[in-house]
Amino acid sequence: MNAPLPMPRRRAARRSREVLADGRHLVEGWLRRSCDGGLVDLRGQVRELPLLVRCAVRVHDGREPGGARVLGLSLTGTSGLTERWSVVVAAAQRVVLLFGSRGALEAAGHLVVAAPEAHGPAARWTRVEWSVDPGARDWY
Repeated sequence: MNAPLPMPRRRAARRSREVLADGRHLVEGWLRRSCDGGLVDLRGQVRELPLLVRCAVRVHDGREPGGARVLGLSLTGTSGLTERWSVVVAAAQRVVLLFGSRGALEAAGHLVVAAPEAHGPAARWTRVEWSVDPGARDWY
């Protein structure tokens, strides 16, 4: 006899700004730790990602072949269930794009370098200057 599938655990409902703040915090923590742990590499799954995420990867890869990193992070969403959000990091262009579970651009910002002489894809990043309104600028 087959055992029933486990049901996802529902947590307390959250506000969308709390979910967004958690996403930003996780991305900044990942950057501070020199890109170690916390986020999952989704480069091999680009075809299964939402359309806007695929477009962002295509545009940033076009500017620098293979330059965009595609990552996934798990957040507890507004319904209390875990959601998969996508992150596109284009280090050469110093851009970070955070996409919600449905593929909409939720946050975008510029990478800020640790030291003025540390430029390039291997540079250490200390923080992200998040845009107040990601829709006000063309991040692609």
